[in-house]
Amino acid sequence: MIDTDRRMSETILDTCCLINLYASQSLEEIIKSSTEKALVSRTVLGEILYVRQPDDEDPDQLVPEEVRLGPFIERRVLHPTDLSGDVELERFVTLASVVDDGEAACLAIAASRGLVVATDDLSLIHI
Repeated sequence: MIDTDRRMSETILDTCCLINLYASQSLEEIIKSSTEKALVSRTVLGEILYVRQPDDEDPDQLVPEEVRLGPFIERRVLHPTDLSGDVELERFVTLASVVDDGEAACLAIAASRGLVVATDDLSLIHI
């Protein structure tokens, strides 16, 4: 049985969603207003390297900016998690054959733990 109070209070973020939230420069405010606890798979954390932001000298140009999630983790805005147990690992392997590793980890964890998934990828709905 899934505890619906827990499901509503914990959300797991996929890679694209986390990139978009970070790029908005309002990640903390959005997370705090949306969920009690935002989980992020360590696989997802390993996929996020940089975002493109307007250049200080030429705002019409986008330049890569390193993603720094450490402060959000330290303030407990984001909660890293790992795949756990045989069921999650088996689901991850199955899902990784059809989506990338970050999304596969996110979906495997969500399915096993009864979590809400935050994503901007509509194709994930049909998996």
